[in-house]
Amino acid sequence: MRVSTGHFLRRAALAGAWAAAVAAAPAPERWTAEFTLADQFGRERTVAAAADRVRVLALADRAGSDQVEGWIVPLAERYAAAIEIHGVALLDTVPRALKPAVRSLFRRGSPHPILLDWTGAVARSFDYRERRVNVVVLAPDGRIVHRFNGAATPEALAECFGRIDAVLGESESRAPPAAPPQSPPPSTVPAPARSP
Repeated sequence: MRVSTGHFLRRAALAGAWAAAVAAAPAPERWTAEFTLADQFGRERTVAAAADRVRVLALADRAGSDQVEGWIVPLAERYAAAIEIHGVALLDTVPRALKPAVRSLFRRGSPHPILLDWTGAVARSFDYRERRVNVVVLAPDGRIVHRFNGAATPEALAECFGRIDAVLGESESRAPPAAPPQSPPPSTVPAPARSP
């Protein structure tokens, strides 16, 4: 079979264009750090880059704090213990003298731990956008699989749920197969005697 030079060059150009497109496709963003912050009760909590579950971070300054509940409640209701949810309050503008009072307000306002980012370093590490809640979904391996800045809408929640469901599906497909159910061991208690 004879192949013309023009045909060969067209195929080579197509293959080169395809390879360039694949190389240009962005790799999933990976978060490689970890952070430790104290919550409003003074307990330090660490969020590591790698974990055994999906993590959702809801970062908010005072202006974005009204939008947090719109995300947290539906996520907690849908996923319960299947994911970790961490609220992070950006408090870098609070004067040192007011920190105890602010911590006390958080204690009275929520029984759930809220991580207090007094310096803003954690928020900046996630490219924080001011005046709105910033939602970041981390896969167990540290991949950032979803970001959204702003109030929860049905569409935004559906997209977030889809991303989390996909990661949870990946995790289940990588899990070792479950052991087959075993029948209960034979009873060692003698059967009651029957009366005639």
